[in-house]
Amino acid sequence: MDYNDVISKVEAFDIETARESLNHSVGIKDTLEIAKIYDKYTDLFTPRRVTWAKKHLAKQAAPLDKRRATYLLDFLVDGVIGNKLKHLIDEESTYESSATVQFDGKDVPFRQVSTLVQNESVRARRKELVKRCKPVKKKLTSYEKKAIKTTYRLLKKFSGKDYVPYYAEHKNVDLDALGTMLRGFLVRTDALFTSLMEARLKTIKVSLKQAESHDYSVILRTKHYDTHFPKENLLSSLKTTLHGMGIDIDSQKNVHLDTEDRPKKVPRAFCSPIRIPDEIHLVLKPRGGQQDYQTILHEAGHTEHFAHTKNDLAYELKHMGGHAVSETYAFLFEYLTTSEAWLTDIAHLAPDVAHDFTHELLEQKMFMFRRYCAKLLYELKLHRNDLTRLDDRFEPIQGQSYKTMAACYNDILTKACKVNYPKDNWLLDVDSGFYSADYLRAWMLEAHLRSVLTKKFGTRWYASKDAGRFLMELWSTGANGRTMDELAMHIGLARLDTSAIEADFATLRGS
Repeated sequence: MDYNDVISKVEAFDIETARESLNHSVGIKDTLEIAKIYDKYTDLFTPRRVTWAKKHLAKQAAPLDKRRATYLLDFLVDGVIGNKLKHLIDEESTYESSATVQFDGKDVPFRQVSTLVQNESVRARRKELVKRCKPVKKKLTSYEKKAIKTTYRLLKKFSGKDYVPYYAEHKNVDLDALGTMLRGFLVRTDALFTSLMEARLKTIKVSLKQAESHDYSVILRTKHYDTHFPKENLLSSLKTTLHGMGIDIDSQKNVHLDTEDRPKKVPRAFCSPIRIPDEIHLVLKPRGGQQDYQTILHEAGHTEHFAHTKNDLAYELKHMGGHAVSETYAFLFEYLTTSEAWLTDIAHLAPDVAHDFTHELLEQKMFMFRRYCAKLLYELKLHRNDLTRLDDRFEPIQGQSYKTMAACYNDILTKACKVNYPKDNWLLDVDSGFYSADYLRAWMLEAHLRSVLTKKFGTRWYASKDAGRFLMELWSTGANGRTMDELAMHIGLARLDTSAIEADFATLRGS
């Protein structure tokens, strides 16, 4: 089998698994049957195929050819691991989709609990809902323990590397240096964030000392603004925004919108690129309120990125590699909701309401960025089984250790976010392959890219067809036709850092 034959088989496998996952996630299929698909491609994910891919990579000299071959090798290694875990993945996903929690005398689907918690104003009821989830979380954690143990063993076998160095090379990013940079960010912004959290938690009558993560989930919901973001205007606001940039989503034959409210549909909005750029699905489970607007814009950023990718771009550069580039565009669209101009122009908020709303969302953005800084620091320790305790500056304390990794998770996340995180999330709050690093780098680059757009096209860049054309050129190079660092250089950035996003947060001082 030559290189092109392998790519053709990979594409066929990708399409089948993506469609299976899509149908399960949107609530059309009760069970996830990825294992059956793996069984059809037994010759693709084997040690022999990995060896072949290593030899092919060694022969490449041109940088772009080497990148393509690297992405394929990584894909095949991940595929071998996925093939080994296929039955476990199916079993865990099927269990999660069918799991229920007893509350108020009813069987509540586990996947709906997060929505119920966010909308529950009575603190005692929130605590009880979270408590009722413990048996389900314990079962899900047992699956994750098996999966991560197998992943460690197979990564070492096929790459010769442990988890952290493997993904540092896979993403072409020094994860430890990134962690050091973000540790500095956490320290520099700690006083400001603490004062903001104290004030915000008072609005729901919770002190900083007693605050738990479920308390902040109510704040994230920003429910008191829901009347300003009617459900019936959700799609029209998206279409108007895109139209301003010269994009008519109704005419995009390659884009499919799914906003139906099915009982077993996952609560998180998502974009499913079945075939880039030919078939892209934008999926949302509308709940009503401002969060729908944020999530549909975020996923629309992914959708338009994939939909405008050059068709003749190599498959590996469209579908493989890291996710940071696409997350940058998703954040760019999502944070239109922190633009007072967009809120008054498109969402039709009164200027004073728009001002207050942007302030709250910027606080939330700071919370989420700090949360992911903490996740990265924790995941670096998790994947090294490093239990050395960290001090309040997130520096290691020699001679002191956490008793368990669950305690480590609780301490780091709580220090960064100022709300107590439950220990039973220590494996369930981990995204595989250091996706946390992709999010963090995307947040940083989004702030820089937004600054460039504002300088070139003005505050209302979202209403500029020239800005649309500028973005379409960036989108055309796909997920990894340009790497994150190459994209940063392309827009005039010497290096990726936290300066732009810190400038955003600095506007919260004294406001």
